[in-house]
Amino acid sequence: MHATTREQAAELLAGTAALPFDPAAPLRLAAHLFRWAPDEALLLLVFDHVAVDAPSVAMLLSELSRYCAEPPAPGGGELPEEGYFAYALEQRARFARPDAETAEGAAFWTARVTGLDTGAAARTGRDTDGPAGELVVDLPADLTPAVTATGGSLFTVLMAAYCLALRHLSAAADVLVSYPAIDPWRADYEDAVGLFTDMLLLRAPDLDDRSLSGYAAEVREELLAGFEHQGAPLAGMHRALRIAGGEVRAMLSVHDVGAEQLTLPGIAVERVPIHPQTGKIDLLLAVEVAGERTRARLQYRRDRHTDEQAGTIAAAFRVVLEALAGIAVGVDPPAARVELLPRAERERVLALAHGPAAAAFVPVTRAFLEHARRAPQNTAVLAGAERLDYRGLERASARIAGRLHALGLPRGSTVALCVPRSAGYVTAALGVLRSGHAFLPVDPELPRTRLGFVLADADAAAVLVQTAEDAAALGGRLPALALDESDPAGPTPDAAGSDAAAFDAEEPGPADAAYVITTSGSTGLPKSVRVPHRALANNLHWKADTFGFTAADRFHFKTPPVFDASVWEYLVPLTVGASVVVAPAWAHRDPAALAAEIAAQGVTVVQFVPTLLKALLAEPAPTGGSPVRAVFSGGEALDAAVAERAARWFGAPVVNLYGPAEAAIDVTSHTVAADGPAGRVPIGRPAAGAQVHVLGRGGQLLPAGVPGELWVGGVPLADGYVNRRELTGERFVPHPFDPDPQARLYRTGDLGVRRADGTLEFLGRADGQVKLRGIRLELDEIRAVALDHPEVRDAVARLVTAGREEMLALYFLGELPDTRERLRDHLAERLPAALRPGALVPLEAFPLTGSGKVDTRALPAPPPAAPPGPADLPRSETERRIAARWAEALGTGPEQVPRDVSLFELGGSSLTLIRLHRLLRTEFGTVLPITDLFSSPTVAAVAEALKAAGQHEGSS
Repeated sequence: MHATTREQAAELLAGTAALPFDPAAPLRLAAHLFRWAPDEALLLLVFDHVAVDAPSVAMLLSELSRYCAEPPAPGGGELPEEGYFAYALEQRARFARPDAETAEGAAFWTARVTGLDTGAAARTGRDTDGPAGELVVDLPADLTPAVTATGGSLFTVLMAAYCLALRHLSAAADVLVSYPAIDPWRADYEDAVGLFTDMLLLRAPDLDDRSLSGYAAEVREELLAGFEHQGAPLAGMHRALRIAGGEVRAMLSVHDVGAEQLTLPGIAVERVPIHPQTGKIDLLLAVEVAGERTRARLQYRRDRHTDEQAGTIAAAFRVVLEALAGIAVGVDPPAARVELLPRAERERVLALAHGPAAAAFVPVTRAFLEHARRAPQNTAVLAGAERLDYRGLERASARIAGRLHALGLPRGSTVALCVPRSAGYVTAALGVLRSGHAFLPVDPELPRTRLGFVLADADAAAVLVQTAEDAAALGGRLPALALDESDPAGPTPDAAGSDAAAFDAEEPGPADAAYVITTSGSTGLPKSVRVPHRALANNLHWKADTFGFTAADRFHFKTPPVFDASVWEYLVPLTVGASVVVAPAWAHRDPAALAAEIAAQGVTVVQFVPTLLKALLAEPAPTGGSPVRAVFSGGEALDAAVAERAARWFGAPVVNLYGPAEAAIDVTSHTVAADGPAGRVPIGRPAAGAQVHVLGRGGQLLPAGVPGELWVGGVPLADGYVNRRELTGERFVPHPFDPDPQARLYRTGDLGVRRADGTLEFLGRADGQVKLRGIRLELDEIRAVALDHPEVRDAVARLVTAGREEMLALYFLGELPDTRERLRDHLAERLPAALRPGALVPLEAFPLTGSGKVDTRALPAPPPAAPPGPADLPRSETERRIAARWAEALGTGPEQVPRDVSLFELGGSSLTLIRLHRLLRTEFGTVLPITDLFSSPTVAAVAEALKAAGQHEGSS
């Protein structure tokens, strides 16, 4: 008994209820009486859940009421022989020697969880030992329409709504919901008190193509199937759950509190609700029914769910319940498309998905020509010793436009730029745009087979190349114009200028194609994306306006032209009267020289993929300060620690960019705060004219805090894939929130989440695409090319960690022991360097998951290369010193480094070679140029180069 006040009693109640039972105490019940007045008190009864279930509580209260009304005689009230212990003994015997029905039930529950994938649990970073959170769930006033419409019970309706909400709000492949169920054998022990309840599991049905009513019916049938097997052994189910690595993270409890009544003679009794906040499961939806009144509350572990996320789940649960009631009046949408947001929240989320209004359309050609007329003497392009002012660039691009015009191509044709990064490339791209055509960047180093496919697939009508020899190498398949020669049949410079006036007057319209860019494709061949002028102009204007670019800026054109991230590096400056500094061909390979180049050229705007940025930050910071005033990063996830180091290294803000090739260049940006949180940098908010929605499996809006797929729309959107109508229709889908029937959204396949303030975070991919050093790759493309080899029965490509970095590995089932070398040649002939696996791993069979799919997590690590024999080991002291640095760069031992095997064959990448170059520079002082290291990446070749330079003794 506790003497207290009314206020103190309320405070003590929850804490007292949470006190644990003494494990040695035989009595699993505690009673506390809080008294604050002669005629007022509060009685707290605490039952151990392992000894008493809900029906037993009602029986105990009823018996207590009866005893208080008519106290039993002393010595009475003997325990019945057929009580709970008899039930427990009977159950043990039944489980030890199961009959056919019992065995069938055990198999049923085991099958329910076999092969499931509940994914990794989310974490909020909060204390795992803290109290659980709790909120009241706002239920519809009357649940009868939903129960009637679905033909079930209150429990089946609540379970259907809970499963459907969790299915939409969870990124996991499978969702398990537990629920307490009374053992049917309890009927044989009607007056017994004890734990007759099992925690059963329901595997929430997938959304598939079911209607809402069909989904509710499926849940009802699954529950009925479980009801038929209640009371069966569950040990096999729990064992299968552990094998699958599954976890139960949600529970539904429906409790009829109306049966739990305590009546005391001469005393008015009122039930005081109390809910222990133990947080034993991630989510507990507890529903209490008392006559016609139904109440619900949601308890949640704060280390797994934020308050906002819990509120979202509660709101979605109510919205789905309302949708189930709507079935009664004929509204039966697909389960995958059920709305999850209340109307007010829906409008708020839609507003967050839109960026600022787009500026009025000004084509890039007009913006460039205005600056060429206004300041013709200003520097437009710098490429080593080559300098073009705006007058020179205007004339040179006009000549190219005139030569293209002379070909008689239909306006809007695609012209391939098979030209390396150079001043000529910038001139050619501008010339194509001025001629009314779209440019297609093509890597001149592509294998010929792939080059031919790219040109044909993109519907290229002509090709611009560097030299006449390059043109001849194409074999006359398309008209080819060389940049290093004038077309004898073409216009003179003066004539070109007059022609330019004609085609400049017919400037591109918003819907005209501006450029075509190729991306990785899952079929084994790349696909081409056509981007209109409105999307390009919008991106260039947004960047110039948002980041305050001026004619005084110098932009570093460093990204390889085949990536759309390069486009703004050379076109934004031309629209603001600034200068383009063309990076040398080796720029992405030599961070030290790159830093010196940036400083020497006075570059003010730079862009890096995070991988290259980290390599650059390993170099000493510029002693005299950096001219850079803005650092941009994109192409892969940016870590906050890297961004902070970059901001200090350059003394400039760092901006994280995000955007697929299917929407011009970038659609979001985020300027990294100096004191921002650790982890991944957000991708920010939508750009001007852009829309970025976080949508669920059925394309419905998801609330803040819930992961989903990023769908992109608005002005930046591309037209689609060239010659891929079916794929375009699959990825560029009708806009579900825009009344314009022509509006589209692009399904990126990227996963993201929107914070409460509207900031977006990137979470990874939902499909087989990966990012490696900023390059978007389709693993299925590599697999498809491998399967074209006649000796390969099956193949799987994946990213693996090799030493200190990631690389591509291809696992394959080969027909012959020596298939690997022929497969390596096969891939080299058909894939660009970035897509070629660094390791080819033959297997006899693939490991499989419980559902029969390839278990990529169980694939073995690529085996290390066999140690070199004595004849292959380094021979001189110089070679041994080089091999030691080689091993350090690869993350292996020096004994694993042969003298005549390429770094790339040992599993290295371009970044490994950059790291190696830095190590060799430290070891030997001035060392060979990094370009020489790329061309001859062996220990012996490096030693020979050092000998030739007179720095060290010979290699043998």
